[in-house]
Amino acid sequence: MTHFIDMARKAGEDSGQGALWGVESHDLDCTLVAWPKGEGVTKHTNEEIDVVMIVMEGRALVELPGKDQQLMEGQLLLIRKGTSRRIEALSERLVYLNVHKRRKMMGLGDLGAYRDRPEPAQ
Repeated sequence: MTHFIDMARKAGEDSGQGALWGVESHDLDCTLVAWPKGEGVTKHTNEEIDVVMIVMEGRALVELPGKDQQLMEGQLLLIRKGTSRRIEALSERLVYLNVHKRRKMMGLGDLGAYRDRPEPAQ
């Protein structure tokens, strides 16, 4: 099935934070994420897959080994697997789309189920 999504509209419809929306295919996973200023994703390393981060709204600081990268609306960053990163919203609101190879089906079409999923064991 082919999907057409107006991502700017989707971002404007939900003023929440964290994962706002997602869709999966057999091969790809797309997740729309939002954070208020100063919030974001803690430092972590993804050893499994490359990730494309596309900023839809606002500005982000992405801390990478050896070089921090600031991203603005409309900019894309390819983050290779094995790269540690931390993401912080520099603007009042940061909204970005993550796109990567699908790991396993998570049922992101149902946002309520996605938000209510159990947290992974630490």
